[in-house]
Amino acid sequence: MLGKLMKYEWKATRRIFPLIYLVVLVFAVLSGLSMRGSFLRGAEDAVFSNERAMALFLAVYAILIVALVIVTIVVIIHRFYQSMLSQEGYLTHMLPVKKWQQIVSKLLMAFIWMVLAVIVIVISVAILFGMTGEFSIILQNLDWKELFQNIGMNTAEFILLIVLFVVGVVRSILQLYAAMAIGGSANAHKVAYSFLAYIVIAICTNIISVICGIGMLNNMSMTVYEYSSTLPTVSSLWVPSIILNLCISVVLFILTEYFLRKKLNLE
Repeated sequence: MLGKLMKYEWKATRRIFPLIYLVVLVFAVLSGLSMRGSFLRGAEDAVFSNERAMALFLAVYAILIVALVIVTIVVIIHRFYQSMLSQEGYLTHMLPVKKWQQIVSKLLMAFIWMVLAVIVIVISVAILFGMTGEFSIILQNLDWKELFQNIGMNTAEFILLIVLFVVGVVRSILQLYAAMAIGGSANAHKVAYSFLAYIVIAICTNIISVICGIGMLNNMSMTVYEYSSTLPTVSSLWVPSIILNLCISVVLFILTEYFLRKKLNLE
């Protein structure tokens, strides 16, 4: 059933993003070509030698990147609100599936779209600088293993960094869902209550993160003072941060499921 729910979510959102992705990549190419033309100004093979064209393409490219991020967040919010809290919610909540399955399906699809947005941005930046020529030569001669060694990151730490990114994205999405679920319990002004709930949740989670972060630093400092002469590395904080974000995500998930199951007040 979860697969069917995700398939439905995919069909409901798939038409929005491909065009934006394509436009971002196209303007990354155009911006790269304009930068190459600027670098090769005066050369016979220059494609764009006009600096105004370079500035224009780069400005449009930057605007498109910002638009991609905003559209992704807006679609995630709108899709959850429309299917769970608006009039369409009557049909959604009549489906013979549990609330947690509906939340998970929307969470997974939202996560996929956010990751795809990040991938498109990274690829577009690589295209942008790769088109200049000099950057592509640097990439060809780059020793990735040596690079990771120079920045002090091994394979395990790199994996931890990816896990931290994944958990952070999931937590961010669940904060939106929990706020909308709480706002959906109001009799009126659901959007305003959702916004207020998001602010309260953000403040509470940040306070918890700061308190736990200070506690972890104090414990690490005592451990370092008593048992070692080395300073704690940044990666030594990643595991506690992952655990903390996981705990917050679980609480937000339970909160979302509870309000959708017990407190929901549809329009």
